[in-house]
Amino acid sequence: MMRKNIIVVIIVGLLLVLLSSCGNTADKKNSHVKKPPKENVPFTNQEINDAREVVLNYFKATNENDIESYNQCVVRTKQVDKNKDIYAGANRELKEIRLNSNPDMRENESLYNTNGKELVSPENVIVFEVDFDLSFESKEAELNYTMPPGAVENYLYILVRDSQKGPWMINGWGY
Repeated sequence: MMRKNIIVVIIVGLLLVLLSSCGNTADKKNSHVKKPPKENVPFTNQEINDAREVVLNYFKATNENDIESYNQCVVRTKQVDKNKDIYAGANRELKEIRLNSNPDMRENESLYNTNGKELVSPENVIVFEVDFDLSFESKEAELNYTMPPGAVENYLYILVRDSQKGPWMINGWGY
């Protein structure tokens, strides 16, 4: 009887060791697999809607060649003088605006001065992925433009603000 108990205890002990080592092995095997960043949206719905409205106004301004409205949508360094043609014969039909909620994207887009001091923190950077159709009023306009006609997908618009109370402004766009 005693011998049976000792054998049972040994078997249970071996099973526990085996099971715990299997778990550790699985952890070690998957240690190189990075978990995807959890989506982090530090903005209120109102902040997101305010930023989205800037992108909508930007599209409207560029389609109407409205320099004053355009300059209200972009940071000072992107503003243009009154005589510039921002329309350039290009029609941009907006299809969809999606919030990019990857915190790494905001971190990568935060701005620094030449001394490495942060000028705009990631909490004041918001990124949208935008889909639109691009067409031109003439072949000449198409030839003078930087993008071909057709569907444009996942085009990024990066907006910044000076503070949580400040207005959103487009600071950059592209892929």
